[in-house]
Amino acid sequence: MNVQHYQVHDGLFAGEYPGSFAPEVTEDRLKFLVGKGVQTFIDLTTPHDRLEPYEPVLRELGEGLTRYSHEIPDLSVPASPEVMRGILDRLRAEIDAGRTCYVHCWGGIGRTGTVIGCWLKESGLDATAALDEVQRRYAGGMPKVARHPRSPQTAEQARYVKDWR
Repeated sequence: MNVQHYQVHDGLFAGEYPGSFAPEVTEDRLKFLVGKGVQTFIDLTTPHDRLEPYEPVLRELGEGLTRYSHEIPDLSVPASPEVMRGILDRLRAEIDAGRTCYVHCWGGIGRTGTVIGCWLKESGLDATAALDEVQRRYAGGMPKVARHPRSPQTAEQARYVKDWR
């Protein structure tokens, strides 16, 4: 069972939580992503999401694989601009170091789409183009689009991308 995801560009993937309550599923999902070159995992989930940690399995897969936690509450936006700045700075540093990154929340829809939208905006797209690109990538790579048609998921998240400086 592969993890639902999409490629944003070389060195950057985005999608759903790669863990599972079944350790063998977690291992398969992580091996799948590592097989795509992913070395850095940017985790946007919080303890309130009640997800099984995948970091122990990640450590077992080998050295050089890293997980960074940047918590954003489900269906919400970062608590402050500094939170988003920290996420984007971490992404930039990892990609500049030649490390392929995987950004995820629980479903890979709202929080992930918000971060990727801000990333694309900082990469030179205007707000409308950034949101359109997130939607295009999400719809093209995530079968769950049939149940959850929009990424970012909420109006607040889309507005956050539009307002990101």
